[in-house]
Amino acid sequence: MQSLSKRKIRDADDTADNRKLKAGCLVSDGVDVDEPVSAGQHAQFSIPRLRFATESWAGMKTSNEDRHVVSTEFFPGPVFGIFDGHGGTFTADFLSRQLLKTVASAIRRNLGDKALADLRACQEVSNQEKNRRDALVEQEKLLRQQLTEVEAMRLGATDPDLAISADTTDELDMVFNQFKTAISQIDTEVEQIGGEEAARREERWMWCHEQHSNFLRSFKDAFERVDAQTMQKNPSQDGSTALLVWFLADSTSRDETVAL
Repeated sequence: MQSLSKRKIRDADDTADNRKLKAGCLVSDGVDVDEPVSAGQHAQFSIPRLRFATESWAGMKTSNEDRHVVSTEFFPGPVFGIFDGHGGTFTADFLSRQLLKTVASAIRRNLGDKALADLRACQEVSNQEKNRRDALVEQEKLLRQQLTEVEAMRLGATDPDLAISADTTDELDMVFNQFKTAISQIDTEVEQIGGEEAARREERWMWCHEQHSNFLRSFKDAFERVDAQTMQKNPSQDGSTALLVWFLADSTSRDETVAL
């Protein structure tokens, strides 16, 4: 961006020491970390652990003609938009209010309700399985702590000075083996969840590739529609260069993110 405002989207870690940071850092659920958490609303298509921010540098102009948008609420995922105003603010303002909604509407129309419902169902299963996996991992941590304690008691039982009965030793051995069996079962279940999730990610990846032409048509239709509306409603005929970066993603992993 030129003139008054130059905005970039980058990871929050890169901007932590930058004193020119103008807007608050946002987390992927759309909550401004400078605002109370209750003010935010979880977005269905957010990317876990994704952090982003906006920056601004002062230029030569006396007024800011540029606008930007950040949203994690629209399908198909987090979107960042920059509108470089030229000769006024009407177009940049209009685009920042209308373009994202128009593109999202065009995507829903071109892809169809069933395709979107299938994708949402797949994502919901992934979310549920992630929660189950996290619970299993926490359960395993507790079992391993208990296993360590039982193992220490078993070692102590071999000390002849403690005079621990054979029955107690047998009970400790039984509990120790039960813990090991439970941990092994959890490991197997966690591995299975990981394999099934990898298959779902691959399914969503293929879905995105299959729908690529529909996405492109949606963007083209939406840009043309908003451009026509701008020309009809803009009395000053100022202009703007619009740039949208829209993500289809499940995580911040490089292999699991697609930018449109």
